Parts: sequence; structure tokens; C-alpha cells
Amino acid sequence: MDIQYLHFLQDMRESLDGVLNGFFLQISDWLSGIFVWMLACVMFWSADKKVGSFLFLNVGFSRSLMQTLKLTFCVYRPWIRSAQIMPIEKATGYSFPSGHTITATANYGTLIERYRQHRPLCVFLVLMALLTMFSRNYIGVHTPQDVVVGLLMGIMVVVYGARVWAWLEVPPDKDYLLPCIGGLLLLLWEKCAMPAMTTRRPSPHL
Repeated sequence: MDIQYLHFLQDMRESLDGVLNGFFLQISDWLSGIFVWMLACVMFWSADKKVGSFLFLNVGFSRSLMQTLKLTFCVYRPWIRSAQIMPIEKATGYSFPSGHTITATANYGTLIERYRQHRPLCVFLVLMALLTMFSRNYIGVHTPQDVVVGLLMGIMVVVYGARVWAWLEVPPDKDYLLPCIGGLLLLLWEKCAMPAMTTRRPSPHL
């Protein structure tokens, strides 16, 4: 069923002659990689220190959770499961759950949690989270269950991060604590988990 859905999207891409490929690639990568840290730094030092702290913490939590689940389930990418799947660009590592979806949901969700009184902004952020989910299916690198679980895990990260903040009740003179925790989590998992993803089973890379 999931592979059939990706075949449907692949046929859609071909019928549109790739006109939307660039758009969905940009949506997919908008809140991943270095941009996430740039956003967190700008928010922390220039705009809203609490939001910046949340972003640092949630990025660390989301990446750690994503790597743990990928290494636990070791699900191969769609084009390995079906040679007929031809993604726009190939991703590395295991497929389940979608790391892009977890990260995007955690970050957009953090902004929604902080600015929930601004309804138009929240609607836009929800739309961006959903577009990120769909983009991972559209470009052919994740199945529907990958992105649905990624969405749920991202929401869990936001809820958990808010409770951690409330539990710590971080005073102003210790507001660097959460960014440090988030950065440490990310560093540890990038150094320890990424090599394991290529050695635990036969490589899922092509």
C-alpha cells in the first residue's frame, strides 16, 4: 500500500514534467541541517531567548529520538524495497521514521507553542509542517508511515521540551543551560549513531 502510494506520486511528478520538484525539495530541506542552528542562534541572541532555548533543546531531542528509532527498526529506503521507485534525490541512512519530519515538526511546533496567540502565523506553521511531511513522500525518500510517525514524534518532542522547561524553571542567569544540553545531545548522537547506521546491517545506501 505504501509503495503503491509512492508510485502514484511518482506518476504525478512525471505527468507534471517535474515542475514542482524544486519547490518540494526546498520545502523538505527548509528546516534541516545548518539552517536549524542558524534559526536557533538568531532567536536566542537577537529575538526571543526562550524560543531560542526551546529550539536548541528540541533539535537535540528530535535528532536523538530519530537516530534511536532508525537504529532500532532499520527500515530500508523505498527504492531499496522496490526498484521501480525513482526518487528525485536519494537520501542516506535508514528510512523509519522521517528525520526531516521530526525536526520540522519540533521546530514549527516550538514556534506555535510560543506564538499560539498569533493565529495566522500558527496556521502558516501548521501548513509548513504538513508540506514537509508530504514533500518527503513526493520526492520519494519516505513512505507515509515514516512521515506520520515523524509527525507524532515531533509533537512529542515539543510537549516534552515544554515540560522540561517548566520543570527546570530556568532562571535568567542560567538560560544557556538548555542550548548546551541540546547541542550536547546532537553532538553525541551525530558522532555515535551515524557510523552505526552504516554498520549494523548491510549498508542501506546506494
